[in-house]
Amino acid sequence: MNRRGASSLPPDVRVSISQIRGLIEDLDDFLLGFKSDFGQRSESRETGCQYIKGLIANIPRKSAEPIAEIFGKDRKCFQRFVGTYQWIDDDVRRKMLQELKTMLEHPDGVLIFDPSAFPKQGNHSVGVKRQWCGAEGKTDNCQVGCFVSYASPNGSCIVDAQLYLPEEWAKNDDKRRECHVPPDIQFKKKWEIAIEMLDKCRFQLIHSIIMADSEFGRCGDFRDHLSRENENYLLDIPKNLEIRVYKGNFLIPAPTTPEKWALEARPSAWKKFDIRNTNRGVLLLEGMMTRVITRREDNTWREEILVVKKEKSTGEVKYGLANERNKSSLRRLLQDWSRRHTVEECFQRGKSDLGMDHYEVRSWVGWHHHMTLTMLAMCFLEKEKIKKSNFFSPSNSIDHSMDDG
Repeated sequence: MNRRGASSLPPDVRVSISQIRGLIEDLDDFLLGFKSDFGQRSESRETGCQYIKGLIANIPRKSAEPIAEIFGKDRKCFQRFVGTYQWIDDDVRRKMLQELKTMLEHPDGVLIFDPSAFPKQGNHSVGVKRQWCGAEGKTDNCQVGCFVSYASPNGSCIVDAQLYLPEEWAKNDDKRRECHVPPDIQFKKKWEIAIEMLDKCRFQLIHSIIMADSEFGRCGDFRDHLSRENENYLLDIPKNLEIRVYKGNFLIPAPTTPEKWALEARPSAWKKFDIRNTNRGVLLLEGMMTRVITRREDNTWREEILVVKKEKSTGEVKYGLANERNKSSLRRLLQDWSRRHTVEECFQRGKSDLGMDHYEVRSWVGWHHHMTLTMLAMCFLEKEKIKKSNFFSPSNSIDHSMDDG
Protein backbone atom coordinates (compact mmCIF):
# COMPACT_ATOMS: atom_id res chain seq x y z
CA MET A 1 0.00 0.00 0.00
CA ASN A 2 1.22 3.51 -0.67
CA ARG A 3 0.89 6.47 1.69
CA ARG A 4 -2.61 7.26 0.42
CA GLY A 5 -3.71 3.68 1.01
CA ALA A 6 -3.93 2.64 -2.65
CA SER A 7 -2.16 -0.48 -3.82
CA SER A 8 0.80 0.06 -6.14
CA LEU A 9 0.82 -3.56 -7.32
CA PRO A 10 -0.50 -4.56 -10.77
CA PRO A 11 -4.25 -5.30 -10.65
CA ASP A 12 -3.79 -8.99 -11.51
CA VAL A 13 -1.45 -9.61 -8.53
CA ARG A 14 -3.13 -10.75 -5.30
CA VAL A 15 -1.06 -10.63 -2.16
CA SER A 16 -1.93 -12.39 1.05
CA ILE A 17 -0.88 -11.38 4.56
CA SER A 18 1.24 -14.54 4.78
CA GLN A 19 3.08 -13.57 1.57
CA ILE A 20 3.84 -10.11 2.98
CA ARG A 21 5.09 -11.67 6.20
CA GLY A 22 7.21 -14.06 4.15
CA LEU A 23 8.77 -11.13 2.25
CA ILE A 24 9.57 -9.33 5.50
CA GLU A 25 11.12 -12.48 6.94
CA ASP A 26 13.17 -12.98 3.78
CA LEU A 27 14.44 -9.39 4.00
CA ASP A 28 15.39 -9.81 7.66
CA ASP A 29 17.23 -13.05 6.85
CA PHE A 30 19.00 -11.38 3.92
CA LEU A 31 20.13 -8.39 6.00
CA LEU A 32 21.36 -10.62 8.79
CA GLY A 33 24.29 -11.59 6.57
CA PHE A 34 25.35 -7.94 6.21
CA LYS A 35 24.40 -6.45 9.56
CA SER A 36 27.82 -6.90 11.14
CA ASP A 37 29.42 -4.82 8.35
CA PHE A 38 27.47 -1.68 9.32
CA GLY A 39 29.63 -0.83 12.32
CA GLN A 40 30.55 -2.03 15.79
CA ARG A 41 27.58 -0.50 17.61
CA SER A 42 24.17 -2.18 17.62
CA GLU A 43 22.52 1.20 16.90
CA SER A 44 24.57 1.62 13.71
CA ARG A 45 23.76 -1.92 12.57
CA GLU A 46 20.05 -1.40 13.19
CA THR A 47 20.10 1.93 11.32
CA GLY A 48 21.79 0.33 8.30
CA CYS A 49 19.14 -2.37 8.04
CA GLN A 50 16.35 0.19 8.49
CA TYR A 51 17.82 2.39 5.75
CA ILE A 52 17.69 -0.49 3.28
CA LYS A 53 14.11 -1.28 4.32
CA GLY A 54 13.31 2.40 3.71
CA LEU A 55 14.80 2.20 0.20
CA ILE A 56 12.54 -0.77 -0.56
CA ALA A 57 9.45 0.81 1.08
CA ASN A 58 6.77 2.36 -1.09
CA ILE A 59 7.36 6.00 -0.16
CA PRO A 60 7.72 8.85 -2.68
CA ARG A 61 11.10 10.05 -1.42
CA LYS A 62 13.85 7.70 -0.19
CA SER A 63 15.93 10.27 1.72
CA ALA A 64 16.77 10.36 5.44
CA GLU A 65 13.72 12.23 6.73
CA PRO A 66 10.97 10.07 5.13
CA ILE A 67 12.83 6.89 6.11
CA ALA A 68 13.19 8.19 9.67
CA GLU A 69 9.41 8.80 9.81
CA ILE A 70 8.77 5.11 9.07
CA PHE A 71 10.78 4.00 12.07
CA GLY A 72 9.96 6.90 14.40
CA LYS A 73 13.59 7.99 14.65
CA ASP A 74 15.48 11.26 14.29
CA ARG A 75 16.56 11.82 10.68
CA LYS A 76 20.07 12.67 11.91
CA CYS A 77 20.61 8.98 12.74
CA PHE A 78 20.27 8.09 9.07
CA GLN A 79 22.15 11.17 7.85
CA ARG A 80 25.12 10.30 10.03
CA PHE A 81 25.02 6.62 9.09
CA VAL A 82 25.16 7.40 5.37
CA GLY A 83 27.16 10.62 5.41
CA THR A 84 29.90 10.12 7.98
CA TYR A 85 30.03 6.63 9.54
CA GLN A 86 33.23 4.84 8.56
CA TRP A 87 31.90 1.38 7.74
CA ILE A 88 33.69 -0.16 4.74
CA ASP A 89 31.82 -0.22 1.41
CA ASP A 90 34.18 -2.78 -0.12
CA ASP A 91 33.46 -5.27 2.68
CA VAL A 92 29.72 -5.08 2.01
CA ARG A 93 30.17 -5.22 -1.76
CA ARG A 94 32.46 -8.26 -1.61
CA LYS A 95 29.87 -10.11 0.43
CA MET A 96 27.11 -8.98 -1.96
CA LEU A 97 29.18 -10.23 -4.90
CA GLN A 98 29.17 -13.72 -3.39
CA GLU A 99 25.39 -13.51 -3.02
CA LEU A 100 25.06 -12.47 -6.67
CA LYS A 101 27.42 -15.24 -7.74
CA THR A 102 25.05 -17.82 -6.24
CA MET A 103 21.97 -16.12 -7.70
CA LEU A 104 22.99 -15.04 -11.18
CA GLU A 105 26.18 -16.71 -12.35
CA HIS A 106 25.92 -18.39 -15.76
CA PRO A 107 28.45 -19.21 -18.51
CA ASP A 108 26.60 -16.79 -20.80
CA GLY A 109 26.75 -13.95 -18.29
CA VAL A 110 27.98 -10.53 -19.40
CA LEU A 111 29.65 -7.65 -17.56
CA ILE A 112 28.34 -4.23 -18.63
CA PHE A 113 30.01 -0.88 -17.89
CA ASP A 114 28.04 2.34 -18.03
CA PRO A 115 28.26 5.85 -16.58
CA SER A 116 25.17 7.44 -15.03
CA ALA A 117 24.64 11.08 -14.16
CA PHE A 118 22.90 12.64 -11.16
CA PRO A 119 21.72 16.26 -11.72
CA LYS A 120 22.58 18.67 -8.89
CA GLN A 121 21.49 22.24 -8.10
CA GLY A 122 24.53 23.55 -6.23
CA ASN A 123 28.27 23.14 -6.61
CA HIS A 124 29.26 21.81 -3.18
CA SER A 125 28.57 18.07 -3.62
CA VAL A 126 31.69 16.02 -4.29
CA GLY A 127 32.59 15.78 -7.97
CA VAL A 128 29.82 18.06 -9.22
CA LYS A 129 30.48 20.22 -12.30
CA ARG A 130 28.97 21.10 -15.65
CA GLN A 131 29.47 17.96 -17.71
CA TRP A 132 27.48 15.64 -19.95
CA CYS A 133 24.32 14.61 -18.11
CA GLY A 134 22.73 11.60 -19.79
CA ALA A 135 19.66 11.89 -17.55
CA GLU A 136 18.86 15.23 -19.20
CA GLY A 137 20.51 14.69 -22.58
CA LYS A 138 22.66 17.80 -22.33
CA THR A 139 25.63 19.35 -20.54
CA ASP A 140 24.48 20.36 -17.08
CA ASN A 141 25.47 20.55 -13.42
CA CYS A 142 25.75 16.95 -12.20
CA GLN A 143 27.76 14.19 -10.61
CA VAL A 144 28.72 11.15 -12.71
CA GLY A 145 29.17 7.66 -11.39
CA CYS A 146 30.79 4.72 -13.18
CA PHE A 147 28.85 1.47 -12.74
CA VAL A 148 29.25 -2.17 -13.65
CA SER A 149 26.34 -4.61 -13.79
CA TYR A 150 26.16 -8.34 -14.36
CA ALA A 151 23.47 -9.86 -16.57
CA SER A 152 22.74 -13.49 -17.35
CA PRO A 153 19.73 -15.59 -18.31
CA ASN A 154 19.07 -15.77 -14.54
CA GLY A 155 18.72 -12.01 -13.93
CA SER A 156 20.70 -8.80 -13.59
CA CYS A 157 22.02 -6.44 -10.91
CA ILE A 158 24.50 -3.59 -10.45
CA VAL A 159 27.59 -5.01 -8.75
CA ASP A 160 29.91 -2.02 -8.25
CA ALA A 161 30.02 1.78 -8.50
CA GLN A 162 32.55 4.59 -8.14
CA LEU A 163 32.12 8.32 -8.39
CA TYR A 164 34.02 10.06 -11.18
CA LEU A 165 36.15 12.84 -9.67
CA PRO A 166 36.86 15.53 -12.31
CA GLU A 167 40.44 16.72 -12.63
CA GLU A 168 39.73 20.18 -11.24
CA TRP A 169 38.26 18.54 -8.13
CA ALA A 170 41.19 16.15 -7.77
CA LYS A 171 43.64 19.08 -7.81
CA ASN A 172 41.68 21.36 -5.46
CA ASP A 173 42.80 20.77 -1.86
CA ASP A 174 40.02 22.93 -0.39
CA LYS A 175 37.26 21.04 -2.20
CA ARG A 176 38.82 17.70 -1.34
CA ARG A 177 39.00 18.64 2.34
CA GLU A 178 35.44 19.97 2.39
CA CYS A 179 34.01 16.75 0.93
CA HIS A 180 36.41 14.38 2.71
CA VAL A 181 37.92 12.88 -0.45
CA PRO A 182 40.48 10.25 0.69
CA PRO A 183 44.15 11.10 -0.05
CA ASP A 184 44.62 8.02 -2.25
CA ILE A 185 41.82 9.06 -4.62
CA GLN A 186 43.40 10.80 -7.61
CA PHE A 187 42.04 11.83 -10.99
CA LYS A 188 41.29 8.90 -13.27
CA LYS A 189 39.55 8.83 -16.60
CA LYS A 190 36.27 6.94 -16.63
CA TRP A 191 37.74 4.00 -18.57
CA GLU A 192 40.51 3.73 -15.97
CA ILE A 193 37.87 3.56 -13.22
CA ALA A 194 36.13 0.83 -15.25
CA ILE A 195 39.36 -1.20 -15.31
CA GLU A 196 39.68 -0.90 -11.51
CA MET A 197 36.13 -2.17 -11.07
CA LEU A 198 36.73 -4.96 -13.59
CA ASP A 199 39.73 -6.17 -11.62
CA LYS A 200 37.52 -6.57 -8.54
CA CYS A 201 34.83 -8.70 -10.21
CA ARG A 202 36.20 -10.41 -13.35
CA PHE A 203 37.39 -13.50 -11.49
CA GLN A 204 34.34 -13.57 -9.20
CA LEU A 205 31.61 -13.76 -11.85
CA ILE A 206 31.84 -16.11 -14.84
CA HIS A 207 31.21 -14.13 -18.02
CA SER A 208 31.54 -14.68 -21.74
CA ILE A 209 31.95 -11.07 -22.86
CA ILE A 210 32.27 -7.46 -21.69
CA MET A 211 30.07 -4.67 -22.99
CA ALA A 212 30.01 -0.92 -22.44
CA ASP A 213 28.50 2.26 -23.81
CA SER A 214 30.25 4.34 -26.46
CA GLU A 215 32.04 6.56 -23.91
CA PHE A 216 34.13 3.51 -23.01
CA GLY A 217 33.98 1.83 -26.42
CA ARG A 218 35.54 4.70 -28.34
CA CYS A 219 38.60 4.55 -26.07
CA GLY A 220 41.27 2.46 -27.79
CA ASP A 221 43.31 2.12 -24.58
CA PHE A 222 40.33 0.50 -22.87
CA ARG A 223 39.87 -1.95 -25.75
CA ASP A 224 43.59 -2.77 -25.78
CA HIS A 225 43.54 -3.45 -22.05
CA LEU A 226 40.63 -5.88 -22.40
CA SER A 227 42.44 -7.74 -25.19
CA ARG A 228 45.64 -7.97 -23.13
CA GLU A 229 43.60 -9.48 -20.30
CA ASN A 230 42.13 -12.06 -22.72
CA GLU A 231 38.62 -10.66 -22.33
CA ASN A 232 36.14 -10.84 -25.18
CA TYR A 233 34.42 -7.52 -25.75
CA LEU A 234 31.62 -5.99 -27.78
CA LEU A 235 31.54 -2.27 -27.08
CA ASP A 236 29.24 0.43 -28.40
CA ILE A 237 31.08 3.01 -30.53
CA PRO A 238 30.16 6.36 -32.12
CA LYS A 239 28.92 6.18 -35.69
CA ASN A 240 31.73 8.50 -36.84
CA LEU A 241 34.72 6.57 -35.42
CA GLU A 242 37.47 6.29 -38.04
CA ILE A 243 38.00 2.74 -39.33
CA ARG A 244 39.57 0.97 -42.31
CA VAL A 245 37.68 -1.99 -43.70
CA TYR A 246 38.80 -5.28 -45.19
CA LYS A 247 37.25 -6.50 -48.41
CA GLY A 248 38.00 -10.19 -48.40
CA ASN A 249 41.70 -10.42 -47.52
CA PHE A 250 42.52 -6.96 -48.87
CA LEU A 251 42.46 -3.79 -46.82
CA ILE A 252 40.73 -0.81 -48.38
CA PRO A 253 43.24 2.03 -47.70
CA ALA A 254 40.72 4.88 -47.60
CA PRO A 255 39.36 5.55 -44.09
CA THR A 256 35.62 5.45 -43.51
CA THR A 257 33.16 5.43 -40.61
CA PRO A 258 30.78 2.73 -39.34
CA GLU A 259 27.78 4.76 -40.45
CA LYS A 260 29.12 5.32 -43.97
CA TRP A 261 30.11 1.67 -44.38
CA ALA A 262 26.65 0.50 -43.29
CA LEU A 263 24.89 2.93 -45.64
CA GLU A 264 26.98 1.74 -48.58
CA ALA A 265 26.53 -1.98 -47.84
CA ARG A 266 24.45 -4.07 -50.22
CA PRO A 267 20.95 -4.91 -48.91
CA SER A 268 21.88 -8.60 -49.09
CA ALA A 269 24.67 -8.01 -46.54
CA TRP A 270 22.09 -7.59 -43.77
CA LYS A 271 21.23 -10.88 -42.06
CA LYS A 272 17.94 -11.30 -40.20
CA PHE A 273 17.63 -12.98 -36.80
CA ASP A 274 14.93 -13.80 -34.27
CA ILE A 275 17.09 -13.18 -31.22
CA ARG A 276 14.83 -14.01 -28.29
CA ASN A 277 11.27 -14.44 -27.13
CA THR A 278 9.94 -11.87 -24.69
CA ASN A 279 6.58 -11.12 -23.09
CA ARG A 280 6.38 -8.30 -25.63
CA GLY A 281 7.00 -10.60 -28.58
CA VAL A 282 9.98 -11.75 -30.60
CA LEU A 283 12.98 -9.42 -30.88
CA LEU A 284 13.80 -9.11 -34.57
CA LEU A 285 17.23 -7.80 -35.50
CA GLU A 286 19.17 -7.30 -38.71
CA GLY A 287 22.93 -7.33 -38.50
CA MET A 288 26.21 -7.50 -40.36
CA MET A 289 29.88 -7.63 -39.47
CA THR A 290 33.25 -7.12 -41.12
CA ARG A 291 36.94 -7.11 -40.25
CA VAL A 292 38.44 -3.66 -39.70
CA ILE A 293 41.53 -2.00 -38.32
CA THR A 294 41.63 1.02 -36.02
CA ARG A 295 44.59 3.27 -35.32
CA ARG A 296 46.33 3.60 -31.98
CA GLU A 297 47.86 6.88 -30.81
CA ASP A 298 51.34 5.52 -31.60
CA ASN A 299 50.18 4.93 -35.22
CA THR A 300 50.14 1.13 -34.88
CA TRP A 301 46.98 -0.73 -35.81
CA ARG A 302 44.65 -3.08 -34.00
CA GLU A 303 42.57 -5.76 -35.74
CA GLU A 304 38.90 -5.65 -34.72
CA ILE A 305 35.44 -6.64 -35.90
CA LEU A 306 32.81 -4.03 -36.72
CA VAL A 307 29.30 -5.20 -35.82
CA VAL A 308 26.20 -3.28 -36.92
CA LYS A 309 22.70 -4.02 -35.72
CA LYS A 310 19.31 -2.64 -36.68
CA GLU A 311 16.16 -3.26 -34.67
CA LYS A 312 13.29 -4.05 -37.01
CA SER A 313 10.56 -2.49 -34.86
CA THR A 314 12.24 0.91 -34.54
CA GLY A 315 14.79 1.03 -37.35
CA GLU A 316 17.41 2.15 -34.81
CA VAL A 317 20.97 1.36 -35.93
CA LYS A 318 23.85 0.86 -33.50
CA TYR A 319 27.54 0.19 -34.02
CA GLY A 320 29.98 -1.85 -31.99
CA LEU A 321 33.53 -3.19 -32.03
CA ALA A 322 34.52 -6.70 -30.98
CA ASN A 323 38.12 -7.76 -30.56
CA GLU A 324 39.64 -9.98 -33.23
CA ARG A 325 40.10 -12.86 -30.75
CA ASN A 326 36.31 -13.04 -30.39
CA LYS A 327 35.31 -15.86 -32.76
CA SER A 328 31.58 -15.68 -32.04
CA SER A 329 29.08 -15.86 -34.88
CA LEU A 330 27.03 -12.82 -35.84
CA ARG A 331 23.97 -14.39 -34.21
CA ARG A 332 25.81 -14.93 -30.94
CA LEU A 333 27.22 -11.38 -30.96
CA LEU A 334 23.74 -9.97 -31.50
CA GLN A 335 22.36 -12.19 -28.74
CA ASP A 336 25.01 -10.91 -26.36
CA TRP A 337 24.42 -7.34 -27.48
CA SER A 338 20.70 -7.68 -26.79
CA ARG A 339 21.56 -7.97 -23.08
CA ARG A 340 23.16 -4.53 -23.18
CA HIS A 341 19.81 -2.93 -22.27
CA THR A 342 19.73 -4.62 -18.87
CA VAL A 343 22.02 -2.01 -17.32
CA GLU A 344 19.47 0.66 -18.25
CA GLU A 345 16.78 -1.45 -16.59
CA CYS A 346 18.95 -1.64 -13.47
CA PHE A 347 19.30 2.15 -13.42
CA GLN A 348 15.56 2.52 -13.93
CA ARG A 349 14.86 0.18 -11.00
CA GLY A 350 17.44 1.95 -8.87
CA LYS A 351 16.22 5.47 -9.57
CA SER A 352 12.47 4.80 -9.87
CA ASP A 353 12.00 2.23 -7.10
CA LEU A 354 14.98 2.39 -4.74
CA GLY A 355 15.90 6.06 -4.43
CA MET A 356 19.31 5.73 -6.06
CA ASP A 357 19.19 9.44 -6.89
CA HIS A 358 17.43 10.60 -3.69
CA TYR A 359 20.56 10.97 -1.60
CA GLU A 360 21.22 14.23 0.28
CA VAL A 361 24.91 13.81 1.03
CA ARG A 362 27.86 15.86 -0.22
CA SER A 363 30.84 13.80 0.89
CA TRP A 364 32.81 11.10 -0.91
CA VAL A 365 31.97 8.47 1.69
CA GLY A 366 28.29 9.51 1.71
CA TRP A 367 27.89 9.00 -2.03
CA HIS A 368 29.51 5.57 -1.92
CA HIS A 369 27.62 4.49 1.22
CA HIS A 370 24.30 5.36 -0.44
CA MET A 371 25.19 3.49 -3.64
CA THR A 372 26.26 0.43 -1.66
CA LEU A 373 22.97 0.35 0.23
CA THR A 374 20.98 0.88 -2.98
CA MET A 375 22.80 -2.00 -4.70
CA LEU A 376 22.15 -4.19 -1.68
CA ALA A 377 18.41 -3.39 -1.85
CA MET A 378 18.46 -4.20 -5.58
CA CYS A 379 20.25 -7.48 -4.88
CA PHE A 380 17.52 -8.52 -2.44
CA LEU A 381 14.69 -7.68 -4.85
CA GLU A 382 16.40 -9.59 -7.66
CA LYS A 383 16.75 -12.57 -5.34
CA GLU A 384 13.01 -12.44 -4.60
CA LYS A 385 12.19 -12.14 -8.28
CA ILE A 386 14.30 -15.20 -9.09
CA LYS A 387 12.51 -17.19 -6.40
CA LYS A 388 9.17 -16.16 -8.00
CA SER A 389 7.70 -16.23 -4.54
CA ASN A 390 5.89 -13.82 -2.26
CA PHE A 391 4.31 -11.21 -4.55
CA PHE A 392 4.73 -13.18 -7.78
CA SER A 393 3.34 -16.65 -8.33
CA PRO A 394 4.20 -18.71 -11.45
CA SER A 395 0.91 -17.70 -13.07
CA ASN A 396 1.73 -14.00 -12.92
CA SER A 397 3.65 -12.23 -15.64
CA ILE A 398 7.43 -12.22 -15.13
CA ASP A 399 9.54 -10.57 -17.83
CA HIS A 400 12.14 -13.00 -19.16
CA SER A 401 13.32 -10.61 -21.84
CA MET A 402 16.89 -11.65 -21.10
CA ASP A 403 16.31 -15.22 -22.17
CA ASP A 404 17.54 -16.26 -25.60
CA GLY A 405 14.88 -17.58 -27.91
